[in-house]
Amino acid sequence: MKIKSFIRFILRNLLLIPPLALLVSFLLSVMAILFSKLAAISRFVQGRIPLFHKRGRLYHMIQTFDVLSRYYKTLTHYTNALPYRPTISIILPIYKVAPHYLEEAIRSIVIQSYQNFEICAVDDASNDPAIVEVLQKFKKELGEKFKYSIHLKNQHISATSN
Repeated sequence: MKIKSFIRFILRNLLLIPPLALLVSFLLSVMAILFSKLAAISRFVQGRIPLFHKRGRLYHMIQTFDVLSRYYKTLTHYTNALPYRPTISIILPIYKVAPHYLEEAIRSIVIQSYQNFEICAVDDASNDPAIVEVLQKFKKELGEKFKYSIHLKNQHISATSN
């Protein structure tokens, strides 16, 4: 019952506070992707496997995330209908990071409900061809929403962020 009242609180109050709503949408988008598939599996195997039975904890958890997934879709609809939608620039300084972490960081931005953004990535002389590959892949995928540059000499975080 506490989860339902929490969801009602989110639906009533957080849409009134745009920055907080964007943070909540980020968290919900990650959960929605993970649990949307589980909700479908739960409906399919319900009653066949005891773990997914209506009285089981996993069943209730999946139902809760199904509600959150629908909330994420609603939030996306409302953010797309906002009369004023400024472009949010996300600065992403990069230095010797594992390519899969870089890809996860960029994907976490891309899955947001607010889609009026640009990513400005700067590789601070990592000298790693795998990082350049990831940057080129996202440039191809996102087009004008993704800008990147590569420093030939390490300039450290403050210069890279400017």
